[in-house]
Amino acid sequence: MHEARGDESSTGLAVAAERMCKRLSRHSGKVLGVDTFYALLGRALALVKAAFPFLETVEVEPSQACFVGLRESLQGQPVSQVSDAIVAVVATFLALLATLIGEELSLSVLVEVWAECSLADVSITGEAEK
Repeated sequence: MHEARGDESSTGLAVAAERMCKRLSRHSGKVLGVDTFYALLGRALALVKAAFPFLETVEVEPSQACFVGLRESLQGQPVSQVSDAIVAVVATFLALLATLIGEELSLSVLVEVWAECSLADVSITGEAEK
């Protein structure tokens, strides 16, 4: 997971999920509005919980970072399961987003997020990661 920046621990992946959530919120919130963004994210999380029961106590909370209880729920879980769960939440969110606003507009949001990720890589490392 690119956002983990080399920290493949459960905590590192939770931090990466929060970072990605903030970026998605910032960019898709422009199109959807903040409330709709968090409603879609909450729905994505709810749909994924059946496949990843350790996420059961996690909630989406706009006034917090994005996810409440994520770090705690990931503790002690195999890193591969943690990564799969986070990817599943993001993928489900993106599928819901595409259903709601269409693939073309969804893609434009993702292009903005990816551009921001690339710029963050440059500012952190001093050069673009290869």
